[in-house]
Amino acid sequence: MGSDVQVQELAVASGAVFDRLFLQLMIVHHRGVIEMSDTELTGGDNPAIKTGQTAEIAEMQQLLGVI
Repeated sequence: MGSDVQVQELAVASGAVFDRLFLQLMIVHHRGVIEMSDTELTGGDNPAIKTGQTAEIAEMQQLLGVI
């Protein structure tokens, strides 16, 4: 999900700082899933993979605006 340093920062964070760091790391993680799913999207038969990840990224970005 993140580098060792990022995970350590998350481990000691709390409250809104934790929420923000967690969402930022998860957005990067989900973007990575989209990149890795390109093979499936171009040669596979499950285009819902990208749609689901994209929707989750949008939701997390919306949550970042609330924190």
